Amino acid sequence: MKEKICVDEDAYVEGNSDVEVDFGKVGTDKNDDYDAYDPGTDSDGANSWHSLEMKTPPNSEDELEEETESDEVFPVFREGARFGELHLEVGMKFNTKWDFKEAVREYTIQEGRRIRFNKNDRKRLRTVCKVKECSWVIFASKDRDDTCWQVKTFRDDHSCAREDKNRAGNRN
Repeated sequence: MKEKICVDEDAYVEGNSDVEVDFGKVGTDKNDDYDAYDPGTDSDGANSWHSLEMKTPPNSEDELEEETESDEVFPVFREGARFGELHLEVGMKFNTKWDFKEAVREYTIQEGRRIRFNKNDRKRLRTVCKVKECSWVIFASKDRDDTCWQVKTFRDDHSCAREDKNRAGNRN
């Protein structure tokens, strides 16, 4: 039997112990071979789930390589899109903040919406619809390498009405 380390009344440590404790089996019988990582083990109801990913825990070195050597390719904004054909999406990259800002202006003009640049500093730019109840938002910030601007959030769902006149569409 393993030596008791805690006092029941107050749960303070009574003393140090050199006894080895198997934390995976604390409070269970030695014959109970429950394995949380085994999808064949009985479920305890709605509070449990099983995943094949848990069967093979990733090596931390592999995870670091995945982050630095991402195969993910994001679209890059190209100027010169025809009116009505400008497309924005999450992950899209822009060379400069000014390019992003102008693309958002052009996009909202073609969509017939009024916008407001809500957060506008050296590292981030959040644009929202001027109608307070509308949930439309686009947010971009410097990418991880600080080389370009990248769209991080884009909720392209206006709950407001489209406008016939847009002051931004009349500027030079």
